[in-house]
This record gives sequence, structure tokens and C-alpha cells, in this order.
Amino acid sequence: MPNTTLPDALRRRLLIYAAAALLLMAAWVAGTVSLPLLENWKDLEKTNLLYKAQFKAQVVGEWLSRHRHLARQFAARTEMRQKQEALRRGEKTRKEVAAFLDRTTREFLRQASDVIGLIRLDAQGRAIVAAGARIPREQLSLPASGPGKVRISGPLELDGVLCLLFSTPVIGQGGAYLGVDVMAVGTEELRTLLGEEVTALGMASENATRWFWINDSGAMEESGLGNALHLSLHGESGITHTQGRVVAYAPVPAAAWGLIISMETADLYAPAWTNLHVMFGYVGLVYALCLAGFLILSRPLAGKILIHTHELEENIAAKTRQLQEELAARIRAERDLEVARDELEDRVRSRTCSLAEANMALREEQTRRKELSRELINMLEEIRLTISRDLHDHTGQLLTTLRLTLEAVRGKLRQEDYSSVERLHAAGEIVKTIQHTLKDIAKGLRPPCLDYLGLLPSLENMLDEYRQTGLKIIFFHKDIPETLDKERALALYRIAQEALTNVLRHAEAHTVHVNFTLQNTMLTLSIEDDGRGFDAEAMTQRRGPMDHLGLTLIRERATLLDGDCIIDSFPGRGTQIIVQIPNVPEGT
Repeated sequence: MPNTTLPDALRRRLLIYAAAALLLMAAWVAGTVSLPLLENWKDLEKTNLLYKAQFKAQVVGEWLSRHRHLARQFAARTEMRQKQEALRRGEKTRKEVAAFLDRTTREFLRQASDVIGLIRLDAQGRAIVAAGARIPREQLSLPASGPGKVRISGPLELDGVLCLLFSTPVIGQGGAYLGVDVMAVGTEELRTLLGEEVTALGMASENATRWFWINDSGAMEESGLGNALHLSLHGESGITHTQGRVVAYAPVPAAAWGLIISMETADLYAPAWTNLHVMFGYVGLVYALCLAGFLILSRPLAGKILIHTHELEENIAAKTRQLQEELAARIRAERDLEVARDELEDRVRSRTCSLAEANMALREEQTRRKELSRELINMLEEIRLTISRDLHDHTGQLLTTLRLTLEAVRGKLRQEDYSSVERLHAAGEIVKTIQHTLKDIAKGLRPPCLDYLGLLPSLENMLDEYRQTGLKIIFFHKDIPETLDKERALALYRIAQEALTNVLRHAEAHTVHVNFTLQNTMLTLSIEDDGRGFDAEAMTQRRGPMDHLGLTLIRERATLLDGDCIIDSFPGRGTQIIVQIPNVPEGT
């Protein structure tokens, strides 16, 4: 009888060896591949968390910007400002102004759905009008800011709604402080936009950090989340780990705000571990299938194992080489990825250098254009001065000689030649008229009082001349130094001259307010009329530059002195031109 003990024992031994070998191979492959994959999956989850925090911070920034704009719009309403100025001057009673402001305020609340309360205070901090939810008195003691500045405070709860307060100064003619608007904006929309993912939202106040949607800020500090929020308030973004949590933080654009999103480490990395378990499951399945296949094949192979031992060794060697090749290919792919990353970094650095060079070229071009503008304006003033001198010295002297000659001829004629005497007298009067006209032209080309008397007296003289046309001009000035450097004095004089000329020619106005003040080293010249107004943007698109040369020269003169020019006009509501330039003491 054949001996079957040896094949059965051999089959069992081969099965044990094969199971152990396959297990070790599977463990080696899984360990080599799984650990880098797990770290990559974790990094991907952290990156996604950071991107989510940055996106939510952008959403907060857009929401704040939208409500800042809404607050500025309400504070800048001309009719409300004019009523309040009339109250300050005593032209209107407080009751009349409050009634008008109440109607306007309630209409505004109906249009702005997320604004739940609004109050306007006068310059002394007294309430003029209030509508909507009642804002506590202690929340109204807010310092006034500059024009167009909006201060955000809070949060506080009004009528069961968590709100932020947007405080906007109300600035009148000449930069006068008229009061402040305090607008309470509910944060339900913001909370809806952010969802439940945001852990904390905070803002930097004068003495501390204010938290949103965090009930226990002390616990937050102890957990390390507060440090992440402080980093975001300083403009930083990133990922940190604290007490079993992963925290992503990002700053809110254009605001001293910060946002953080935190997740439990286990929850954040759960998808990565799930992927790893799935991969191990596939490896285990392959291992079981291989083992089952070997068990099935081991019966017919048990008797032939001794013959095919060499073939089996070759197969194992081939599989090993295949695995090594795959591993080498993965290593090469990682190296190629590193090379591509280095190339990308080099491109970024090169692009950064190119942008820096472009910015430098742009600055040089701006400087060159400013110098050209200065040369053109100086050339214009020199031409005006030359013409003025020629008219005064040469042409004026010729006219004087002509007038004296006519007088001499008239004196020599006989009194009986009455017709010739009258004609010579009429010719002399015409010459006088021409002399006066030329003097006025020369004065307009180069006002002599500007060099001898200074800017303020020159402005007064010019305004008196425009008043002779029937135009009512109200002039207010405050804290203007007696002497200014010649370049700024001439520029401001020309700006006022161009603006008043435009009013006289085009505005069909009755009253003009001219305000000239010095605030925080900034000279502010404002010319506002009650004329027909215009659409500045539409005029620029519809006409050529020569049709609005005066406005162009005003802007160029302001830009040349590192200043700003704002032209605010609307059809039927008049025009306001505001020019702000830095004050440079004479001789510096």
C-alpha cells in the first residue's frame, strides 16, 4: 500500500508555512503603505478644516462690510443731516426734527430686516429719536470717530436676540460733529451663514476680547482655544492641537475679529481611520482568498511538492521582485512629487519677484506722472503770470498812452467842433472800460493779493466778486493758519475758483456753502451748492475730458499735494466737492 502519511504531513506543514509567510508579507506591505497613507489622510483632514475656517472668516468679513456700508448710508442722509444742522442753529425745534427723523428711521427699519433697533444721539449724547428694540443707555456712551468710521461693539441681547451695535458719527457741514447713530443688528443671519461648525467668533475690544457663542470664556482659555483666537485676532491663520482637539483659526478680513473651528481629534481623523480599516479589510480578504486557494491546491500538490519546489521558489522570488518594483515606483513617484513641489515654489518666488518689480515700476510711473502734473500746473501758472504782467505792463501802458493822447487831441479842438469832441470823449471812455476789463482779467489770471495778504483774505475778495453775480455765498473757516506755503495756498485758491466757476456756469444754484477747516493736520475745503446736480459717472462716460476740465484740474491739484478729492452729486440734489490735503507748515 502506498504511504499517504508523508503527503498529508507535508501538506499541513506547507499550509502552516504558507499561512505564516502570507501573513508576514501582508503585514509588511500593509505597514509600509498604510502608515504614510494614514498621515496623508490626516493632513488632508486638517487642511480641509483650515480651509473651512478661512471660508467662514470670509463670510463674517462680508457680513460686517455689508452692515458697515448700511450704517454709513443712514448716517450720511442729507435731509436728516440738514434737519439736525437746522436744530443746532435754532432754525427748527427739537420736536419738529424728531418727528421728521422718526418717520425716516422707521422707514429704514422696515427696509432693513436684520436691523432691530436704531437710535440717533445729538452732539451732547442726548437721544433725538429711537425706533425698534430699546438699546440700554450704558451701550450708548461711545466715542465719536472720524467721517465714515463705523465702530462695532457688543454683543448684547435685545428682545431675546443677540445683537451687535454699529455706531456711526453724523458729520455736518465743515466736518462739524452732529452726533452718532447706534444701530442694533441681529446676528441670526450671521449664525445661519456660519452654521453649527464654528466653535467661537471673537472681536478685539479696547481692554479685552469679546466672545461670540461661548458661554464660559474662562473654560475656553483653559482649554487652549483662547490662544488660537488671539492668534487669529493678530492676523494669523493655522492649525493647533490642544487637549485632544484640533483647532483651526483664521482672521476676519478688514476687521479686528477672529474665528476658530475645533473638533475632537477622534472625530476629525475618523474618516482617515475608516479608510485605513477598509484597506486592512481588503488586505485581510486577499489574505483569506490566498490561504483558501492554497488549501484547495495543496491536496493535488502535496504529492508533487518535492518535484516543483524549485518552481515555487521562483514564483515567490518573482512576487517579491514585483512588490519591490511597486515599492520603488512609489518611492520614485514621491520623489517626483517633491521635485514638482520645489519647482512650484521656485515659480512662486519668481512670480513674487516679478510682482515686486512691477509694483516698483508702477510707483515710478506714478511719481513721473505726479512730476508731469506739477510741471504742467506750474507752466499754466507761469503762463497766467506772464499774460497778467503783459496785460498790466505793456498793454495797459499802451492804452494809457492812447487815452492821454485822445485827451490831448480833444483839448486842442475848438469847442465849436462839438461832434468831434464828443467822439473823442466816447473813445476815451471806451479805452477806460478796456483798461478796467484788462485789470480784472490780469487779476483773475494771477491774484496779487494772494502773495501779499495770504489765502484767507484772497478767498474773501474772490467770494465778494462772485456775490456780485447774485449768488448767495456762506463762508466758514476755522483754525486756518495765517500763512501757508505758496504751493498749497495757490492750489486751494484755484480749486475754490474752479468750483465756484462751475457753480455759476452750470449749477443754477442760489446758495453756496464754502467751509475751510484744519483738522488733525489735514486742510479740508468743502464747496456745496443747492443747484441741479449731475451724475458724475454718467458724465464721464458720455463726454470727453474737455467737457469737465475744471473737475479734472481740481482732482489733479489735490493729487499733486498728496490729497484726496471727493465729488458727491446727484441730479436734483446739488453738488458737494470735498478736497483734503495735508498741511505742511511754511518753510518745512
